[in-house]
Amino acid sequence: LTALGFRVMISGRSNHDLFETGMESIPSENVCYPAKLVHGHIRNLVDAGVDRIFMPIITTVPTENRAETSVSMCAVVKGYPMVVKSSDDPVRTWNVPFDTPLFHWFSTTDRDRQLCAYLRETFGIDEDMAREAIRMADDAQKSFKRELVERGAAALDAAREAGTYAVVLASRPYHNDPLVNHRLPE
Repeated sequence: LTALGFRVMISGRSNHDLFETGMESIPSENVCYPAKLVHGHIRNLVDAGVDRIFMPIITTVPTENRAETSVSMCAVVKGYPMVVKSSDDPVRTWNVPFDTPLFHWFSTTDRDRQLCAYLRETFGIDEDMAREAIRMADDAQKSFKRELVERGAAALDAAREAGTYAVVLASRPYHNDPLVNHRLPE
């Protein structure tokens, strides 16, 4: 999005106050804590003065492992933009457009086609520009993954060299949030 000229803002770090600001619009006490946090993050973005919020509904992604079920996103994750749309209603409540395009990314070809269509229909961005931005995003993701593997290997090497142990915490990306993971890595 930055490559296409958008100024991207990310909501602030999760904390108890941020969680509290969104409590009034949490529609279910039974939903997972990361979903409950979303409502505070939406308000944080509005308070920061954003002029649009992008929260896509992504139902399916190419898998990175062999489990057939790994292509489908968690039902709460993929459906939560609709929950926010009806409970917080950013358009009506704060006059902030709330984009929730529906994407089914069975392959990168599907992803690219659907993203190009969304960018063209919503912002008038031509396909060549969109495809170049997608390529740049893919390159950044590959670089991140490469660095992650290198740092993991270095940590394991250091543990072996020191004759100690390494602990691997495997989780969902939102578990990187210190409020969600209760600072378990520390």
